[in-house]
Amino acid sequence: MEDLPNEIIFMIFDYLSSNDIFYTFFFLTQRFNNLLLQNQRYSNYLQIPTTNLDTWEIILSIIGPRIKCLNITTIQLNFPLTYFPNLKSLIISSMYGLPEEKLKYIINNSLFQNLSSFEIKQEKIFSNPYLPDNSICQDEILKKVFNENNSLEIFEYSLRITPSIIYIDVENNFRMNFKLRSLTLALVSFRNIFTIIRYTPNLKYLKVKAQIPFSSELPAEKTNVKLEQLDLILNKHNDFVRTDLVIDGIKQFSSSLIRLSLDLVDYSVRGINQFSFDSLQFPQLLKSMKQLQQFHFYMSFPSCQYHPNIDLSQFPNLSFGMHSDYLYTLPFHFNNIYDCFEDFNHVNFKNYEILKKHSRIWHHVKSIQLHQQSVYNRDFVKELKIKMPKLTLIKFTGYNSLPRIHKQNSSCNENDVTLKNVTTIEFMRESVENQKDWIIYSLPNLKHLILSHSKMPSKDSCLMPILNRQIQRLDIDAHSGIELVAEAANQGYFSSVENINFHINNSDKSPEWYADIIMKIFKNVKHLQIMMIRFTDFCHGENELSFPEKNLAKIGEYFTTNQMHRTYQIIYMKEYTLFVKTSSN
Repeated sequence: MEDLPNEIIFMIFDYLSSNDIFYTFFFLTQRFNNLLLQNQRYSNYLQIPTTNLDTWEIILSIIGPRIKCLNITTIQLNFPLTYFPNLKSLIISSMYGLPEEKLKYIINNSLFQNLSSFEIKQEKIFSNPYLPDNSICQDEILKKVFNENNSLEIFEYSLRITPSIIYIDVENNFRMNFKLRSLTLALVSFRNIFTIIRYTPNLKYLKVKAQIPFSSELPAEKTNVKLEQLDLILNKHNDFVRTDLVIDGIKQFSSSLIRLSLDLVDYSVRGINQFSFDSLQFPQLLKSMKQLQQFHFYMSFPSCQYHPNIDLSQFPNLSFGMHSDYLYTLPFHFNNIYDCFEDFNHVNFKNYEILKKHSRIWHHVKSIQLHQQSVYNRDFVKELKIKMPKLTLIKFTGYNSLPRIHKQNSSCNENDVTLKNVTTIEFMRESVENQKDWIIYSLPNLKHLILSHSKMPSKDSCLMPILNRQIQRLDIDAHSGIELVAEAANQGYFSSVENINFHINNSDKSPEWYADIIMKIFKNVKHLQIMMIRFTDFCHGENELSFPEKNLAKIGEYFTTNQMHRTYQIIYMKEYTLFVKTSSN
């Protein structure tokens, strides 16, 4: 490689991450050192290293001051922030978040005040409508953000902020942040939006996920904030909602909004008194927005409840599509598309001219949910590859359906169309065997398997060698999942898995039984680094866990008795427990 011109080396670098580039080429030769140090773009962004720490300590001693954006992708914070004195952007994208002491270290560090961007993108691994998103030291984070003594312009927080923090702490602990321009939050109540943004007078972009106001809720506070972009994801807490309060709240930004996006898929229309897209109030809302240039809309109308005859003539400047029970504006702006069939012929376009003017109408889509009667279709795979190039997740849903009769595929060979960007596949009450052709022929880079009340393939299935070779992360949301994984691991399967996440309902086994199963999985899954277990069980609709902390403590004691604590660390993080292989191993 020493003989290659710089242009070719830069082209090679474009295929690699910053971590790969520095770990591989730094200190290789003086020429490579000069190339990397003279081109700042390679050191602007870095994921915090988690392996080969001695080597990285030497590298960071030189490039650390050059790092502008740091991404923390695991629960380990192996290097203090002092290694990155000129940091401007910090992203916490660990799927499990960070332990409380590490998060407090970050927000209380003097370097935090110099950040212009702070993003916490913790993943919600298993959703549960009954459990609150109790984040760690939530109030302390918000005090640091809504404060005049920081430099933040962008703040993103993925976990839901509880009402108690907003109503109790906001008056005493929130301060004006005149620098904040972009805010992304998950809130319990729509009204909370207006309580918070009065402390961000110069805010321009706001993205919020919240519940639609219910019948007894008070109107939103008045605001003078001049938002330019508003993205709302609204869901419903009960049947007695006040959609007029949503309309009135949005109207407060009518003089300044340039883009408005409304995702109402999680809000079900249940009666004639509920929100209707073509009701008089909605066209009037859009007409009141003189600066509006982009409008994106997505809503479901469950046919089992109420399917309106929608009059779209009141929106002559908008193009719409509809399939199954979903209505949306086109081009399609949202990440997820639901309830599809095996082709695009089921989409009803209200304006077919959109197909000629916009060839990229599905380019935003990252995940697709296929209808339970869909079958493998090579032509559909080809369409997905062309129309949805950003697609990374395919979800199959079914409800104890009978095995399908698959369409014959006449060209199942190396020339088959593949979706190389799709790394995740999810089965929800759907047999993996029913959709095996996808795994065999079209998903060569599959790494993440999600089973939600779905059985794993049998040990004799032709899928098991493929899953054994490819799957690196396994999520199982089912009562008996942990025992089945232990049995499969004992037979040599899932040898490449590095992360396993279990959601266990109605846990009726003893702590010793779970500890024994966990140790067997760790023993047989050689590459396993982290196992997460979440125990939940609700009695009579109450938020009551049947597997209390004392039982989790007993599992820890069992690990200690069997000397497993020397190899694995147990971390208790609110709703779940992590079993982590120590770095020395």
